[in-house]
Amino acid sequence: MPRPFPTVTACFVTGLCVGTACSRRPAPGSRGDLVVFIVLDTVRADHLGGCGETRPLTPTLDALVADGAALSCTAVAPGSWTLPSHASFFTGLEVPEHGAHALDQPPEATAPDGKRSLGPARPLSDQPTVLAELQPAVMVSGNPVLGPSSGLSRGFRHRRVARHFGRLYGDKLVRAVETVLEDSVQDGDLLFINIADAHTPWRSIPDDHAFLPARPGRTWHQDTTDSDWYRFVSGSPDPELLAEARDLYAYGVQRADRTLGGVLRAIDAAGFARTRLVITSDHGEYLGEHGLLGHGHYLHDENQVVPLLVQPGTLPDGPVSALATYDLVRGQPVSPRPVRAAAWPHAKKATLFQQTRFASTSARSWTPAHWWTSKEPRPEGDFGTWVDAVQASAHGVGDAALQGMLEELGYQ
Repeated sequence: MPRPFPTVTACFVTGLCVGTACSRRPAPGSRGDLVVFIVLDTVRADHLGGCGETRPLTPTLDALVADGAALSCTAVAPGSWTLPSHASFFTGLEVPEHGAHALDQPPEATAPDGKRSLGPARPLSDQPTVLAELQPAVMVSGNPVLGPSSGLSRGFRHRRVARHFGRLYGDKLVRAVETVLEDSVQDGDLLFINIADAHTPWRSIPDDHAFLPARPGRTWHQDTTDSDWYRFVSGSPDPELLAEARDLYAYGVQRADRTLGGVLRAIDAAGFARTRLVITSDHGEYLGEHGLLGHGHYLHDENQVVPLLVQPGTLPDGPVSALATYDLVRGQPVSPRPVRAAAWPHAKKATLFQQTRFASTSARSWTPAHWWTSKEPRPEGDFGTWVDAVQASAHGVGDAALQGMLEELGYQ
């Protein structure tokens, strides 16, 4: 069974107060106002109750919508994995503009420190202005990619970032948020939180879960030809593996929503008011669709269509770029932007498949509908011009420190 959230948070779940910790609760808003920006890492839109999911996976998000929050179920993540999408959220730039992504070049055999390289990846440079330079900001992240090596933590006055995936999930992340609220957050701050419970390593489903079967936890090992992931992606799918992945992912989404509830209660309990709340995801997850497991490198809806929520505020109808978070966090109207995303090759994975998979650059537009890969002729018109920018942004030399870090964290 998952442990309950800490007492200082849990005592407010029902509105009842028990113990001395509760007696010290500040009055709501007595410590000031916050802008709260939360990324529910790896959460697909179609797993939210407000987007059609029938299982009770997201009661916290559903309650926010019932309370008047605006929700889009057709937002599109600007990148295919953590680094490029977060760099876009923080800069307001499309991925080819900021250039923080995997590069279209063969990986080096080793990084200078002797660690094996994931493959070329370029951190966010110091040139674009980031949200944390426009407003005093504090970060708590369960996703370790948001650490200093990636450039994503630039500008934050204080940051608490997990060292590895799985280290800062659930009540541990809530406790970290409680600590920074007590020690580091000030009136008027931007509080950014990455909740990574839906990302592997997935936690075990307990025996007494209300509607999911008990299952041991799992992560994907994607760097050898003798792994479950490779056998599935190479065309030998195991139906039980697929059922297991779908159940564990659903439990991860449920855990992420539970952690979100704990975070919001912690903010209230600390005496801060939320002037704006913005929630989205950086990418989704393949659960057997298109013969894929995991995320990144391809641009199908399962990997790109994410939720986008704002309270208070409104959202455009129809597909919208999740880059809208940049405007929403700043309290500005959503700028009209093309709804499109790009993905780059994964040279290491491509080698496992003799370059038949994971070896192409890809660009996709949702409005209007266009889809291009590097094996096809360059399209004409505005989309073709953007494809040129996608290809051009792949040139450069990866940052060796980031390459080694990513492999250590589990991006293999």
